[in-house]
Amino acid sequence: MTWLATFTPLRGARRILPAAFPAEMPRGSLLMEIAPPGPCPRGLWLLGHRDTAGEGWWLTLDVLPEGRLQLRMARGAQQLRLVLSGWAEASSDPMRLTFSWDCAAGRSLLSLENPVTGALRQAELAAALPVPGAALEGLFAAPLAHRDRAVAWFAAATHVHRPGPCPGLAGQTMIDTPAGPRAVADLRAGDWVTTLDNGPQPLRWTGRVKVPALGGFAPLRMAAPYFGLERDLVLAPQQRVLLSGVDVEDTLGRDEVLAEARHLADGLTALTDASAATVTWHALLLDRHELILAEGHAVESLYAGSLARRPDLAATTLLARLAATGTLPLHRHPVRPELHEHEARGLCLKRMRARGPLAA
Repeated sequence: MTWLATFTPLRGARRILPAAFPAEMPRGSLLMEIAPPGPCPRGLWLLGHRDTAGEGWWLTLDVLPEGRLQLRMARGAQQLRLVLSGWAEASSDPMRLTFSWDCAAGRSLLSLENPVTGALRQAELAAALPVPGAALEGLFAAPLAHRDRAVAWFAAATHVHRPGPCPGLAGQTMIDTPAGPRAVADLRAGDWVTTLDNGPQPLRWTGRVKVPALGGFAPLRMAAPYFGLERDLVLAPQQRVLLSGVDVEDTLGRDEVLAEARHLADGLTALTDASAATVTWHALLLDRHELILAEGHAVESLYAGSLARRPDLAATTLLARLAATGTLPLHRHPVRPELHEHEARGLCLKRMRARGPLAA
C-alpha cells in the first residue's frame, strides 16, 4: 500500500514519498474527510482541478443542490460520472469519502461512510479511467486547483483503499491471551485471546490497514498512569474503550460503558499525535463483539455491526474474504452501552476536577 501525498488547509500539500507521482495510475484511491456544511440549496464545489497537458484531464467533486454527491472525471474524450445519495442526511460528524478506480477490474467506486455510526453508501460504475500522475499531483499542489475548506484533508494512493469498519489498535499493543501478552501485530486468525465476559475465545479474523495519520485516523495516546494504565495505549480516535468506576455510576447509573477514544482527549491524559505521515492500524474480530484487554485495559474488538446482511457492501471492505465465504459474523449490538460525546466529555471534566483516574 503506497500513499503518495496529503493535503490539509493548514499545512497545504505534504508529499509522503520523495519521488513524483507515477506517470500513469491504472488503479488508485482518493480519500478524504469532509465536514458536512449543512444544506446547500445552490450546491457546493468541494474539489476540482484541470490539467491541459497531453490529452487533458480533469476531476471535480460537487454537492448538488438536491443534496447528492457527484464526482466527474474525464481524460481526453472519455468521461465518467458517479452520483451518490445520502449527503443530505449526513450527521454533524465528519464524513469519509473514498473514490477508487481499477482499470484492470473495470471498476470505479465512490463510498461515503460515517466512521461513528458505521453507515456506508456506495455508487459503482463498471468502467474506469487511468489517471495521469502529474495531473493528480496538481490537485494537491497547483495554485489554481479548487479545494473547499469543508474538505478537512485528502490523500492519494496507488492502491484501492477499502472503506468500512476500521481497525483501531497500534501494532505494538500487547493483548492478553491465555498464553500471556502478545503484540496485536503478531496475532492471526485462530489464535486465542482473553475476553472480559467469555474467557478465552478464538479470533475469527485479523487485519491491518495503512492510512494517512490525519483526522479520524490520527493516533491518540492514552497516557499511563491515567485510566489505570501501566503503559501508554495508542488507539485510533473511533476505537472504543471501557469506562467504569464511581464517576460512571454516579453520572450514568451504569457500572460500565463504552466511549470513543477521541472523546477522552483532553491534551493531558489523552492526546492526539499526528506527527507521522501515515499509521498502520490493526483489528481483531471475534464471533461476538467482545471486550479484550489491551495493555491491561478493556477495549472493544472490531465491531462489524450488520454488515453481514449486506454482502454487496461487505465485499468492498477489509472484511471481503469473510463476506465471500459467508463467515462474516453479525454483531447485533455493542457489548456495552455507548456514551454520547457530551457524556464522555462530562466524565473527563469530573476526572480532571478530582485529579483521579476515570477507569480502573
